[in-house]
Amino acid sequence: MRTVKPSGDFLVPVIYSGHEARAKVSDFAKGAGLAQLVNTIADLKALAAGQFSSVHVLGYYAAGDGGGDVFRWNGSSSAADNGGTVIIPNSAPGTGRWERVYQSIDVKKFGARGNGVTDDTTKIQSALDFANASGGFRIGVPGGTYLCTSAINIYKKTHLVGVGKSLSKFLFNHTGDVIKSTWAINSSTAVNIKVEAMIIQCNNGSNAGGGFVDVGGTFVDLIDVQIDGFRYSVIFDQTELADIDRCYFSDPLLAAVWLVNGANHTPGADPLYTNRITIKKSQIISNGGAAIGIVDDGGVTHCFEDNNFQGFVTQIRSA
Repeated sequence: MRTVKPSGDFLVPVIYSGHEARAKVSDFAKGAGLAQLVNTIADLKALAAGQFSSVHVLGYYAAGDGGGDVFRWNGSSSAADNGGTVIIPNSAPGTGRWERVYQSIDVKKFGARGNGVTDDTTKIQSALDFANASGGFRIGVPGGTYLCTSAINIYKKTHLVGVGKSLSKFLFNHTGDVIKSTWAINSSTAVNIKVEAMIIQCNNGSNAGGGFVDVGGTFVDLIDVQIDGFRYSVIFDQTELADIDRCYFSDPLLAAVWLVNGANHTPGADPLYTNRITIKKSQIISNGGAAIGIVDDGGVTHCFEDNNFQGFVTQIRSA
């Protein structure tokens, strides 16, 4: 560990283990006049409780890996350790927590690696749980391949955003639904969820679910998202006022988009829901696996505009 002596409230460059860090002096330990630096979250946890008022952590698992930030000591907190914004020291005090100082949050700050090998499911879910506990938040997905072995749940007022379809990828290997927004049937729950600028991909040829699935939500947006290799790329079940814009759906096993209307994906269960779905400017492609582009099993006032279909026997099938 290394300390630097502040001389005012400005950005101080420091070099530690070959990595440059820049942070405001006001983010550091003012009492001792020193800024404490450590490499990783594990190093932060190893510090004695309250040993410093602030610590600059240079990475989550290694300096420079994107998971670092300044952490401040809150001696009165008894909050649960969430692996990202609240960290409990190894000494496990009843009160006293390291709290991340942040302007933005992404999945790497909760420990996701994005290396395509390590299972990142629980780390990504922790970031989304943080957004839920915060009453909604923008969760970033830096470039990388994030392996997931089970479904992840997304909640109200969450904006899950990558840095582009060619850079941010979720790779799933199981057979069910993957990114799920689930609410009460017949509820028209205003969820205000947005997923943007990423790939959602499945490498399991036996998948029987959807890449993105909403049940009972209102105000759901998929923007510039590529979804590959699922039974259905998207399932909207009693979803209302949802937009699919500039997306790319490739190689669904049955259909790219399924608009369905009842509990447990039952077509025609209630004709009053799954309304006002807009799909526009999207590329919908089958390379021989799926026969239908969009399956419309109910609801009213949908708009399908300026989409390009390729390889389907039926582009749109209406109930």
